[in-house]
Amino acid sequence: MIAVFAPILLADQKFLYLNMGLMYLYLSFLVMYFNVTFFEIAGKSDNPEFYAPLGRIIDTVTSILFSYFAVSMNTYAVLAVHLALLVIAWSIQIWKVQGTSAEAVSMSDDQTMEKFIQSFSLTEREQDIARRILVKSESIKEMSLQLFISERVIYRHLNRINEKTGTDSRMGLLL
Repeated sequence: MIAVFAPILLADQKFLYLNMGLMYLYLSFLVMYFNVTFFEIAGKSDNPEFYAPLGRIIDTVTSILFSYFAVSMNTYAVLAVHLALLVIAWSIQIWKVQGTSAEAVSMSDDQTMEKFIQSFSLTEREQDIARRILVKSESIKEMSLQLFISERVIYRHLNRINEKTGTDSRMGLLL
């Protein structure tokens, strides 16, 4: 909606840079919304490789469609389409919040991590490394310094964690 309102409200040429800034702000929020939404869906699905990039694909397709509509239709028609999509997006968010179970809302990060550790039978050192990667987002070098072990040993533990969890990257572990 910002992309539609900004040129209407700031029609004067002297506001060109403000319009461009608002457009980039709008686009960054749109990209983040779609990516985060589909990353959440991917983590709960049986096929995360399919759903994870879907947010970016939908963002690209909608950007192309809105560019076409903005050129071929009048401003009020484009605004009506944006409003309809905004109502749909709000409906999806409300549905997502209502569909969240009480257990998922009440479960703390510590409980979630403990459930993760128990479900994959991680050793004590693997637990330390998993916590540092998933909770603290430490780099390999930082972990090496904090745990007083070499980076090579950390990579060996990471390989075992990835084997146990069926993942191949830090992103896979996060999902």
